Amino acid sequence: ARLAPTSNVTTFKSEIGYLTASGGDDGEENQIDALDYARASVAEAATSNPWGSFQNDMGFTYRSGAKKVFILITDVGYHTPDSPGDVLSIQGKQVANTPEGEVSKLIADEVATFIVGPADETPVSYESIATATGGTFYSSGSDFAGIIDTLSGEITSLADYTILFMTDDFTASKLHTVRIAVHSSKGSGQATSTFTSPSSVSYTRALKRLNEQKALMLLKQ
Repeated sequence: ARLAPTSNVTTFKSEIGYLTASGGDDGEENQIDALDYARASVAEAATSNPWGSFQNDMGFTYRSGAKKVFILITDVGYHTPDSPGDVLSIQGKQVANTPEGEVSKLIADEVATFIVGPADETPVSYESIATATGGTFYSSGSDFAGIIDTLSGEITSLADYTILFMTDDFTASKLHTVRIAVHSSKGSGQATSTFTSPSSVSYTRALKRLNEQKALMLLKQ
């Protein structure tokens, strides 16, 4: 399913929570078309991807200046138009996009693609796809929880500004309010948000994450 973007974190988490996995055991999957499935605009409905009519109904729209980021998580290689495998024999549809072609589209649309997957896939490695589009590759054989932590830091650092803070109140399960105010020559603005601290708070881990983010920011600079 492809859902409209949302700025509501609770909605996002709920939709992610509905996801389930089934089937498999058939080798490669159709990840390249999946990337295009998310990328393609309404104007490309007839030419870019054969997977349904979703582009006729809805294309992703982004606010002006938004940084577009895709995250692909997979554990196998991908099909190509020359090797469609079960995509054609079972689903009756041809694989539409080559990895080289999709990389060009992602670059043209300025989509940074982060990929968690197996190494050394052909004809174009997942690492090459991620690197070419401005994303990062992570081996699916690594610690997944650690990858997610690192991913969140990398994606956050793509924005123009990153604000880091550590509360001095480590009360478990407490609702905190954070207010951010920005003043510049072009105007001022502010926003207020809330977060609830976890039921079990690890000061050591929090400090480690803060230091990792600071180091990452210095590298990006």
